Amino acid sequence: MNNNSDKENPKRDVFSFFWSFKDAIMGLENEKEKLAIYEALTDYAFLGIEPTDLTPICKIIWKLIKPNIDSSIRRYDACVNNGKKGAEYGSLGGRPKNKKATKKTPEETPEETPEETPEETPEETPEETPEETPKKPLNKNKNKDKNKDKNNKKEILSNESIKKNAASAATLKRKEDFYHSLFPYADKYGKEMLRSFFDYWSEMNASQTKMRFEKQPTWELSKRLATWANNEKKYENNKSPATGKTKQERYAEFAKAIAAKLAAGDTGSLQDGGESDLPF
Repeated sequence: MNNNSDKENPKRDVFSFFWSFKDAIMGLENEKEKLAIYEALTDYAFLGIEPTDLTPICKIIWKLIKPNIDSSIRRYDACVNNGKKGAEYGSLGGRPKNKKATKKTPEETPEETPEETPEETPEETPEETPEETPKKPLNKNKNKDKNKDKNNKKEILSNESIKKNAASAATLKRKEDFYHSLFPYADKYGKEMLRSFFDYWSEMNASQTKMRFEKQPTWELSKRLATWANNEKKYENNKSPATGKTKQERYAEFAKAIAAKLAAGDTGSLQDGGESDLPF
């Protein structure tokens, strides 16, 4: 836990909180875990303190959100540093002059060469000034716009990946809870039946957001287990005692054997007295 003295002196007073953060946190069912993530976000963004006591599911969400907070902190710190430089230059009378752009001023020229001033000034000044000055700010603005577009695209992609990974993590947590909910029925139905039941009903969809049983309009675990057990009994009763195969399996094997004999031109064994060559 963090002491109160640290929390009274924040390193910064603002950071960017995206909707994807809240969307990921809403997937948590435990209110304590939700509060722990919010505390971790604010402690790290304002105080620079990393969380150390998060649950496994909270650690997954934290690792996905942290890069965005780091990006927000870097932008904030850059703005603060630029503001300090601007205040320093203002107290000294303005931004330092550009050494590359130093030229002879009209005040110095008449003292050194009073006769040459009228000839040089009108020819050089109009040609250089309109061509060079407008290009620099235009190039800077284009570069800034490109950088903004790149940063926005990166944030959109990272937010989408955070949302997908958080949804998948929440589904895995529910799958684990579903598995533990079957423990009380182990003595009644046996481990093998429960394993088959779990493997079938916990199958997830393509987006990894829902399991098969979650898409059912109604669901009562005890009744579903009873129905599953009855269906297994019917399946076992349908098997042949001699072969251990169901009627459908025996019919399929019989048809396959007939087709093989017809393809080989062996029709004699299919007449009376040739039944012993068949599988059953």
